[in-house]
Amino acid sequence: MNKGLSILLLFALIVSIFSFPSVSFGCSCMKPPPAEDAYEESDAVFTGIVSSIDVHSTTQTVSFDVTKSFKGANENIKVETATNSAACGVFFELGKEYLVYAYGDGEYETNLCTRTTDVAAASDDLLVLNELSPNAEQYEQSSNRQGSIIPIIVIILILAFFAYGFYWYKKRAMSE
Repeated sequence: MNKGLSILLLFALIVSIFSFPSVSFGCSCMKPPPAEDAYEESDAVFTGIVSSIDVHSTTQTVSFDVTKSFKGANENIKVETATNSAACGVFFELGKEYLVYAYGDGEYETNLCTRTTDVAAASDDLLVLNELSPNAEQYEQSSNRQGSIIPIIVIILILAFFAYGFYWYKKRAMSE
């Protein structure tokens, strides 16, 4: 009876672990590439002041007045991003200045996994970008602005549970 109950409990545990709806995790990014690589991989790199934000259901279109184009941007550019950081969306504030790494063919996008950031936090990138864009005037800063480990842990816990069950079963079998 005890052996049957143990197997039943083990089966119930396994079924309960795998029967719950999948858990959705937020944005997960690898470390962004160095500024040189990010410049090469991006279709548009620029600094700009946010002039408008048009929010849709899951995305937002952010319009920028470009203050300096390092690559592929004109005077005014629109960039789309998710509306929240859990979907890797970048939070932009109206009137603030940002360094934006965007990708796309005319319809640009950016996300938290790029090097897009507030201009105040981008001094190292700006030095690199000024060197990579020799034809452009040097930018002078203004006063404006990966896989989850959970599945691995679950697998380790399941294996540990089976190992303990096997040990307990062998120990009990030897004592009988």
